[in-house]
Parts: sequence; C-alpha cells; structure tokens
Amino acid sequence: MRRTRSAFTLIELLVVIAIIAILIGLLLPAVQKVREAAARATSLNHIRQQCLAVHNFHDSFQAFPRFNATQSVHLQILPYIEQGNITATANPVATLNATSIKVFLDPTDTTAPANAPGRTSYAWNPLVFDAAVTFTNLNTIADGTANTICLTQRFSQCGTTVNSTTAVTGLTRATFTTPTLPQLGARPTTCTAGLAQTTLTGTILVGMCDGSVRSVNQASVTAAWAASCTPAGGETVQFN
Repeated sequence: MRRTRSAFTLIELLVVIAIIAILIGLLLPAVQKVREAAARATSLNHIRQQCLAVHNFHDSFQAFPRFNATQSVHLQILPYIEQGNITATANPVATLNATSIKVFLDPTDTTAPANAPGRTSYAWNPLVFDAAVTFTNLNTIADGTANTICLTQRFSQCGTTVNSTTAVTGLTRATFTTPTLPQLGARPTTCTAGLAQTTLTGTILVGMCDGSVRSVNQASVTAAWAASCTPAGGETVQFN
C-alpha cells in the first residue's frame, strides 16, 4: 500500500505568504497611529508637568519664574519636577548642560535624540517669562490664565540652532518668537529657528498659564495665536 505525504504545494505557500503580507500591510498603519497617539499623549503630559512646575514655583515665590542674567526658566523649575539634585550642585548650569531631562524632550520631536543633554523640545512664552515683562503674577495676567500661552512645542534643534535648557539670551534660549504663527507639520530642513514648531500635521500642543493643555488645530492657531500670546492685550479671541 502506497503511503501519501501531506504537504503544502508551492501555490498554497505563495497564497499563505500573500495573505500574511496583506495582513501586515493592514496592521502597520494602525500600529503607527497608536504610536503617534502615545507620543502625543506623552508630550502633552510633559507640557502639563512643566506648567504645573511653574505654578508650584509661583506658590513658593508668588510669581512665575523669569529668565534672568544667569538662570533659565527650565533651570529654576528643576526642584518642582524632582530634579532638585541638579540645582544643589556647585555649578547647576554646567550640570544641566550635561544632563538629559526626559520631561524636557518631546517624543514627537524628530530632532531630539533619546539622550539630549542640555536640550529641550519646548519653549516658554516670552511675553510671560522674559525678565523685562511685569506680567509674572497670576493676578496680573489680565486676559486670563486660561487664555494665555505658557509653553508650547519647539524643535530641540533647527538647522544649527539648539534649543537650550540653560541659555538666557538669543535664539538658543527656550522661548518662541511672538506673535509669528507657529510652524505645523514642520521638518528640520524647513524650520525657522526660534519659532514654535511641531512635526504634527494640522495641530500643535500648547500649555496654558492655568496649567491646562490643549491640542490646537490650524484654524484656531491662525485666528487666535497672537492674542493668546499676550497676557494683557485685552483681546477676546480664544482657542477653540
């Protein structure tokens, strides 16, 4: 009696391979969307932590931290994001320049390596945090803390310009240029140094001075960005 051996034919194998390839093709976009959503959620959380840190600073000093001749805002909020060991060193500026702080880096920022000492992917509103302004107290933000930008996205590096956690002057200082609109869907090769910018398409992540965080779409950015930068401009336009 002849025994038969069960096996796949070449055609059957090709069909199985084709089915697997189709399934992978269907799954990859879904996986990518999940990763993008997770990165965006993480970035919003980083913004929230930094906004809450300036509020905790405010609770201690009755004013928001401001850039001064030697200290950046990022440096001043370190004790409020559990990084007080850096400010306790003999040279906090040098120590921060040599340290990569996860909360200061945006997972959606393609210019930020996993280990980026002395760099940040976020920028403060200079109309609130610059040394020259007087609107540093919650009670003096006349337009309302919920209507005034505190912090937003900015590439850790645009061209040769690095967004520094310690710089106190110039384009390397972690602020964004106002009232120029931010660059949405920007790329390292097309970005403008000093502007708020994000790789996200059609939206930018923003923290407000009341500690809330928002994903602001292009239409709302166009309509209300300049007004949302001023703490006491008297504007009534708000983000949707």
